[in-house]
Amino acid sequence: MKNNSYFVKGIVALGLISSVALASDNDLELNDDNGKDRVVKSSIQVKDDISELEEKRLAKIDVNEVVNIIDDKYDGKITHIELGNEDGNLVYEAEILTKNDIVKDIVIDAGNGQILLEKEDEEDSVWSEFKEYLN
Repeated sequence: MKNNSYFVKGIVALGLISSVALASDNDLELNDDNGKDRVVKSSIQVKDDISELEEKRLAKIDVNEVVNIIDDKYDGKITHIELGNEDGNLVYEAEILTKNDIVKDIVIDAGNGQILLEKEDEEDSVWSEFKEYLN
């Protein structure tokens, strides 16, 4: 009888470990401006093979609302907005050029409009060093 008890406990433990592993599959790992990893989840979880049409249907906010969210918080020009599936998270990815010529990447939850991450895009900000040559 004790052997059955250990077997059942082992199965339960294995199930718990598996559920934790599965739960972390849809975590969106992002680096913030300080170089620290942040793990976030959007309010809308999706499968990897979802179509663009289905993404648009599932999103609770539209591009106009994303523009308003960005305009309310940042002083700059929006250069790009895209709805997408990032590791099972339905998010809007936006890029802005600030008044200080810094390019920022913004990740916004497509379900509730929460800003999940804002980060300076160092690769794109390099262009501002050469800005004087463009004038």
